[in-house]
Amino acid sequence: MLQSAINYLGRPWSIIPVGKNKKPLIDWKKYQSERATIAEVYSWAIKFGDDFNLAVVTGEISNITVVDVEAGGSTVGLPETLMAKSGGGGAHFFYKYKPGVQNKARIRELLDLRGDGGYIILAPSETEKGKYEWINDLQLVDFPDSILKLTERKSIFNSANAVVYADNVTNIPEYEGSAEGARNDSTTRYVGRILPLVHPSDWESIGWPAVKKANLKNTPPLSEFELRLIFESIRGREKVNPSPRRAHAIVEEGDEDDVRLMSEVAAFQSRRERKYFSTGMKFFDDSMRGGFKEGDLVAVTGISGHGKTSFAQTLTFHLAEQGIGTMFMSYEVLIEYIWQKFKDMGVEEKSVVYSPLKMTSGGLDWVEKKILEAIEKYGIKCVVLDHLGFLLPPKQKYDDRINSNYSAFLSGICRDLKLLALKNELIIILLAHVRKTDKPTMNDIKDTSGVAQESDYVFIIERVIDKSAGGAKLNMYTNQMEEKQNVFTDETIITLAKNRSTGQTFFRKFKMINELLIPV
Repeated sequence: MLQSAINYLGRPWSIIPVGKNKKPLIDWKKYQSERATIAEVYSWAIKFGDDFNLAVVTGEISNITVVDVEAGGSTVGLPETLMAKSGGGGAHFFYKYKPGVQNKARIRELLDLRGDGGYIILAPSETEKGKYEWINDLQLVDFPDSILKLTERKSIFNSANAVVYADNVTNIPEYEGSAEGARNDSTTRYVGRILPLVHPSDWESIGWPAVKKANLKNTPPLSEFELRLIFESIRGREKVNPSPRRAHAIVEEGDEDDVRLMSEVAAFQSRRERKYFSTGMKFFDDSMRGGFKEGDLVAVTGISGHGKTSFAQTLTFHLAEQGIGTMFMSYEVLIEYIWQKFKDMGVEEKSVVYSPLKMTSGGLDWVEKKILEAIEKYGIKCVVLDHLGFLLPPKQKYDDRINSNYSAFLSGICRDLKLLALKNELIIILLAHVRKTDKPTMNDIKDTSGVAQESDYVFIIERVIDKSAGGAKLNMYTNQMEEKQNVFTDETIITLAKNRSTGQTFFRKFKMINELLIPV
């Protein structure tokens, strides 16, 4: 290994030591602009011993740009040049340095680029995946411009900064179309065929347009609302139980749970699709960068009877208008009463609003089970939980977990809900009571501060008191003056009290019209 490293320095290449896991054993930033000395290489060999493997820093410093083809990947369009076998059975094609070429993952299926700011493992290294060996000793040839065309093609389909596999664009199967009696089944089967062929981050930018195009061949075509229901159902099922046909690597040179440079993590996250779901109220959407997003925990709080459930139903109504499925889980109000309010709003019987037949448990394990069932069956994207106080642990854990510290327990519940939202790419709307007070704030949320801490957004619902009806009255039985009960107007104030997206907080007045909270 030491002799190979010295030979590579003579090419001249910038060499760094890596371990069996292919990760650098040193801070290698300086070797992107200067080469190691022979003394440094000797010190690495002594320090790291049997774990000492080699990598070359790609790009201008070593005057090379490398195409990394994993086992099973196509080498079409790659001219013969200096080549090596990778530990996983793929091949590395070493070309003369091409200015401007950065590290790019999956410009074609199973094909990555290593340019400025990257590195590639060198023979005779042996990692966890296998041994690296030189295939030939040819001279470097020019980097093929045809590969650059793939990266240009990628950007055409990459409007949402999602990773796009060029092969997926050309390999989506054709759809023949069906008549009215069979179009639902045939469209469902078609969506089930193409989603495993497309990277999950491209389902919206490639999969959905392909489905809409195929639908035009149906006689007559399905409505976009019906088509979206089918698409979301299959998408939810594919996320929970991925097809074995889908084998896309998402992260370069490692797994998703790797620890990386922050710049690399940011670049990885920027490729993923970010979809926003409108609240149905532009002023809220604008302050939230477009609305709710997958992984959000949304708290709706206020004094009992002030309209928390009505606001949650209003949000559900607006999501349903967009074809976004919501499961409403209410422990406090019977579903038949909630459904009557939905009907008064104008929600149709076949709309994408769901509920368990019976709320048999408050345990989070049971709640998660029902959520996963609804994702798989209906592709839901939102869950309403009414309310926090009913989310109890399994009975055998009740005394130990709650009696010791009820507040800490509820904070843990909120944290679990946030993780559940992130894990399943859901919006979770959690209702929570506040202590009785004249002007509730986030600090008044009953029993725990964990709701405000863990939530991405906190909405406070407050009915407006009719001050003209206040004052005191004489109790004719006790002959004592007593305060009158509060009389409320038909207005409600909704305050966005926490906004993790932009930090903007404000309030608006609403009125109830046909059971919908409408801004005034």
